[in-house]
Amino acid sequence: MENMFFKAAIAGTAATLSVITLNLEAAQAITFNLGGFPTVSSSFFLQEDGIGLTINGSDENGNSRSVARGPNGVGVFLDGSADDFETDGFGPDETLNLLFDSTVDLISATFSRVGFNDDFRLFVDGSATVDADIPGGNIFDFGIGTFDFTPFETIGDQFGFTVIGFNDDFFLKSVEVEKVPEPALMLGLGAVAAGLLAQKRSRKETV
Repeated sequence: MENMFFKAAIAGTAATLSVITLNLEAAQAITFNLGGFPTVSSSFFLQEDGIGLTINGSDENGNSRSVARGPNGVGVFLDGSADDFETDGFGPDETLNLLFDSTVDLISATFSRVGFNDDFRLFVDGSATVDADIPGGNIFDFGIGTFDFTPFETIGDQFGFTVIGFNDDFFLKSVEVEKVPEPALMLGLGAVAAGLLAQKRSRKETV
């Protein structure tokens, strides 16, 4: 009777473990296309596959700035000025902030209106993580390039795209992210695995 109980417990635990494993394996990259009808606003909200994204702007002095959205993507704009719509370093360095309502892993970002010497700096949850040249730039400042973040540690829920030099400027056209499993799910996975191991050991001892 006891062996039958352990067999049933092991079967149930294994089934639960399989469901959690399948859920983890089902995680897929999600693309947020940031372009749209030309609009300037204090912020924009987008949602894809259950993940919410708020976009706003700021400068290096901590001042809020508007977000300009158009076919090329999104950039940072100072209302009432001659500032252009790109995120740039002409004046106080501008930062485009992406605030997700879930923890995500940033996979890639696609930039537009890229010149041959345009660079960016990425902040993840407030920490500078990547300084790099934007690929795909050209002398006419009309390039489009995608930067691959998979070699870097870019897991968080707040991402800031800023410039490095005064001559850097760009639009952010899209970002690709992958949702990170919640800590509770990971703890549950560990607990189930530990329980399965303990039940197998108890089964061997009672046989």
